[in-house]
Order: sequence, then structure tokens, then C-alpha cells
Amino acid sequence: QVKILNMRLEDRRFEISVEQLPGATLRRVGGVAQDGRGLGPSLVVHTPPDEVLEMRLFIERPREAIRSAHTPFELTVTEIGGRGEHGSFAAAFKAPPRYERP
Repeated sequence: QVKILNMRLEDRRFEISVEQLPGATLRRVGGVAQDGRGLGPSLVVHTPPDEVLEMRLFIERPREAIRSAHTPFELTVTEIGGRGEHGSFAAAFKAPPRYERP
């Protein structure tokens, strides 16, 4: 689950992307991103003034890209326009053991 807090009194847009995980795509559960895409390497979302945007994301990878059951990556959130604020979070992609490749 991802939470983006907009403490300003203006609408803001953010791009959410996956770093260090080749072939990964993001999918927002329960809707599509502001740019109309439901699945892609990044998502653009809108956060209303003085609100918290909560969403669940699925990160998917093609089978041929999976080399182990545990792969570290970073999820990055960057403001579009405005001050360009950003943050990143360390996470791990956990694949079912049957997808591991030597």
C-alpha cells in the first residue's frame, strides 16, 4: 500500500515508478492512473489539496525477467511540476519459487 500526503492547499500530481527492477510494470488496484494507463513502467496520480491518497499497487514482471525469488528494488514518488519533491522506498519483489531461474 502506498500513501501520498498532500499538505498543500493546491492539487498536486505525482509520478510513481519502479527503479532497479528491469521489465517491471505497475498496476493500480481499483482504478487507472491519471494518464489513463492501468499498467505501465510508471503511473501518474492526482492528490487533492490537504488530503492523503491511499492506493494499492501491484508490481508485475515477465517470467523471463525473474532470476530469483527475492529481488530488491526502489519505489520512487516524484512530484510533477511544483517543487519537484520526491522520495524513495526500498522494497523487494518476491516471486513464487516455481519462477526462479538458475
